Amino acid sequence: MADVLAEILEDYPNRISTSVQGVTGTKTLPIEVLFDNPDRDAMWQEVVRRHLQGVFFSSPRAYVAYVAELVGMNTGDTAFEDFYEIKATRDAVVHNSSIANPLYLQKAGSRARCSLGERIPISSTYFDHSVATLKRLSGIVKRDAEKTFPRPNRN
Repeated sequence: MADVLAEILEDYPNRISTSVQGVTGTKTLPIEVLFDNPDRDAMWQEVVRRHLQGVFFSSPRAYVAYVAELVGMNTGDTAFEDFYEIKATRDAVVHNSSIANPLYLQKAGSRARCSLGERIPISSTYFDHSVATLKRLSGIVKRDAEKTFPRPNRN
């Protein structure tokens, strides 16, 4: 998602002002960005990098809403709910020893795969499903972004 958004923001800089509740992009810019980048393109790439870093520090539901607003994407596909559960599982594995806590249950929503205090199961079937879901999401984002933002001719 970040790569697609970076391309959009580089080609359509006015879209950086897209706003969605719960997403904090770059509102200010350290003066070093101006001095540390040799030209305007390099400076803008750094602004976009910092902005997207802020976007993706938001919750998955918030940054998906941001992507949807920016590219005109429909988030009705079931892959989005699956993605929220996958991200919740990842967070629980990394930060809570694979044990479901209230945050996992909140993030996973109706897709939660276990109860509070239980170990979150991760099988090869789940892993394959996760990979397929992430590929599907990438395809949806790319497809809808290309509809909304045709690539400008580049020499």
